[in-house]
Amino acid sequence: MSRGPIADAPLQLTQEGLLVSQPNRGARVRQPPSERIRPLLIEFRRQIEAFAVTGIADVLKRHSNLMESFREHKAVLDALRRKDAEAAVRALQANIQ
Repeated sequence: MSRGPIADAPLQLTQEGLLVSQPNRGARVRQPPSERIRPLLIEFRRQIEAFAVTGIADVLKRHSNLMESFREHKAVLDALRRKDAEAAVRALQANIQ
């Protein structure tokens, strides 16, 4: 997701009168939500935060897999640089499993 829509959201909410913007202090809600709306906001926040955490977990998992793959390939390259063909073959076989 692009950062643009996220950065524009407070500006749009301020223009719509839902937020009050204060220089060097950020934005705040113009007035607290009513008791009728509060449960909806809490559920909305839970959904957004769960979505964000899931996305972060996916990125971290991919990053971890990439780093593992990098280490495995580095072992093959290091063995080849040492001209150790047997170690390169072992590292390559371990990488394929």
